[in-house]
Amino acid sequence: MGCNIVLDCLDDMTGEASLRENLRGEALTLRSMYYLMLVNMYGMPYNEGDPSLNPGVPLKLTMEVRDERFPRNSVAEVYGQIEQDLLRGNRLLTEYDYNRNFLRIGHLAAKALLSRVYLYMEDWDRAIAYADSVLQVKPNLLDLNTVNWGTPRSSESLSVYATGTPDEVIWMREGYRELGDMQASDPCYMVSDELLDLYGSCNQTMVQQKTIRDIRGCLYFAWNFKMAFPSITYYRSFLSIGGSDNGVYQGIRTAEMYLNRAEGYIRKYMAGGDASYCRKALDDLNELRRHRFNNQYTYEEVNITDPDDLFQFYQEERRRELAGDWMHRWCDLRRYGMPEISHTLFETASGNKTEATLQKNRYVLPIAEEVIRLNPRLEQNK
Repeated sequence: MGCNIVLDCLDDMTGEASLRENLRGEALTLRSMYYLMLVNMYGMPYNEGDPSLNPGVPLKLTMEVRDERFPRNSVAEVYGQIEQDLLRGNRLLTEYDYNRNFLRIGHLAAKALLSRVYLYMEDWDRAIAYADSVLQVKPNLLDLNTVNWGTPRSSESLSVYATGTPDEVIWMREGYRELGDMQASDPCYMVSDELLDLYGSCNQTMVQQKTIRDIRGCLYFAWNFKMAFPSITYYRSFLSIGGSDNGVYQGIRTAEMYLNRAEGYIRKYMAGGDASYCRKALDDLNELRRHRFNNQYTYEEVNITDPDDLFQFYQEERRRELAGDWMHRWCDLRRYGMPEISHTLFETASGNKTEATLQKNRYVLPIAEEVIRLNPRLEQNK
């Protein structure tokens, strides 16, 4: 609604035309991102069945409030609107660009979102092209060796999103501030053992002596070694805890662009066997990983040439890097075929677990019954 208000009222506003058009591009880009989130919560993934037949979410593109009940547009129609908004938003933000900080949407963010959308649509060439257009301008990655990852949580610059270390930030926004004030003894959720195993060993001594190889296994989570069994709570990579800035941020980073481009190359390698795509994918993965591993050890480059093995390694690397950030894991599992996964909802100190299984029909959220009652034209997810 906020984006629609801006878009509908802009032409009646006085001021510099260039700033007006830039703001129009910003609103279009933000609206596309919100619709991308909605359609990936309430609609089937784009690559599941026929997106032109699968129900998505209603497209409401004006600010007017009128007595009308909106039906659900198809997944394909929603993606078409997202693409249209992003292409226009990117053009306006590029043409009417001006200096701004990373708290405002700019043309690099629009290009990054286009790369993300085309990845979900399995348009590998355009996913690669837009990721590349971002990285040509901003190839930066934060070297995790330069942050104080072995020090207590109150230290400054312990995040890829910290305002003091915005090296790879394309855009970020503040989220739920109360998480920034939580202690490791007050977990929002527990991280699965399967995910932790992807980073390698981590214990209190290794943290204090900085002997962890993959720094993400320490930095991206809040550890509590004082409990009966070591617990890892909420994801910390998006916490900005520099100085008095204790907000919680997420956004868009160049790390995702390296991963998006790598996946595009891997998919093309799997389809055609061209070894040059394999090399390009490995170059992107190794560039990212070099910035994530402890420089006390010699970094060993990944050199996997089997297409299926390389894709599996890529999926694990994407999970390591983007865990807890935005909706990446949710969207990735959906487009990877919506595998059946068991989640531990609660575990006692004695080891008793309460689990729930994420099956295919649970990868699409139900529409609230009260919303269905108010708008009978909405089709409920099955």
